[in-house]
Amino acid sequence: MAVGDIKTEVLLPSCGPATVDARQAAAEAIAAMLLGLTFRKANGTDLRQPVSTFQLRNVRREWPEPNQRLEYPCASIVDMGMSDYSAVNFVPSCLEETADVHGDGTVLWRLSELACDFQVDFWSNDKPTRESIAAALPGAFSPGENYGVELECSERYYRALARATLEATVREDDGGTAYVREWRLRATVRVQIAVLDLRASPRANFLAQTAAIGPDSTIATNADGGISNIR
Repeated sequence: MAVGDIKTEVLLPSCGPATVDARQAAAEAIAAMLLGLTFRKANGTDLRQPVSTFQLRNVRREWPEPNQRLEYPCASIVDMGMSDYSAVNFVPSCLEETADVHGDGTVLWRLSELACDFQVDFWSNDKPTRESIAAALPGAFSPGENYGVELECSERYYRALARATLEATVREDDGGTAYVREWRLRATVRVQIAVLDLRASPRANFLAQTAAIGPDSTIATNADGGISNIR
C-alpha cells in the first residue's frame, strides 16, 4: 500500500454523491413545510371579529443581506453551531429495501446519523402577525401523537425522512427593530437525519468481481463470507 491508500476488507464503490448533503436536504424540507402553513391572525382585540389567514411570502435558507428588502411575513434558516455525526444502530449498514430504487444495480447505505440545530427567524412588520406565527409553531412541529414531525426530503436526497423538533422560541426586539417596525420571532429547530450514500449493490459488486476473475475460473464462497478464485 502507498501513503493515502484506503485500507478496507471490502471497498464499496460510490455511484456518485448526492447533489445536496443531509443538512441542506433537511433545511429544504423545513422551508417547504413552513411555506405550506396557514396562520390565523386576530383583527384587533375584539374576539367577535372574524380572523384572517396568511402564509409566509418566502423562506430563505441563508441570512438576509443588509441591503435586501424583506417581503413580510417571511423566514430564514441558518445553522446554529456544528453539525454532529454519530454512529447509531450498526452503521454503515445497507438498506436492502432501496435496492434498484434509485438506479439499476444500486442500493443506499446509511453511514451515520446527523444532528444539527437550525436558527429559524420569522420576520413580520406588525405584532399580531408575529403572535400568530408563535401560536402556530408548537402544533406545526407536533401534528400527531409523537413529539416532533417527520418531513420527506426531495428526490435530490433520495426522499429520506428528516425528524424536526421545536426546541425554543424568543422574541427578538430592540430599539433598532422597533424603530423600523420590524418584529422578529427566533426559533431553534433540532433536526435528525440519516447520512446516506448511493453505492453499487452487493450483487452488482459480486458480478463485477466474477467478470474480473474471468470465465475459466470457479468462484467459491468462504466460511467468512468472502469469495475465492479456484483454478
